Amino acid sequence: MLFSSKFGFIGYNLARRDDIISVIYLLVFLINGRIEKYDKGMDFKQLFEKVSELKNSKTAYEFCTGQSHVFAHILDYAYNL
Repeated sequence: MLFSSKFGFIGYNLARRDDIISVIYLLVFLINGRIEKYDKGMDFKQLFEKVSELKNSKTAYEFCTGQSHVFAHILDYAYNL
């Protein structure tokens, strides 16, 4: 769930675009070692709401702050497919 596309949270059919988005989320996680606003003590519903809120409220550039610009460009491109 942490690495799934924001379009999956909205209920859209998943496509290759969502695979690209998931890979970028995974790479950002591996570089940072965490995902913002994620607390290990949350139950599933709280975690779902927090992750959904994070992915729907931030732009690609905000999500990839401090990372290579390449990640933000790829994520922004995938969001707009």
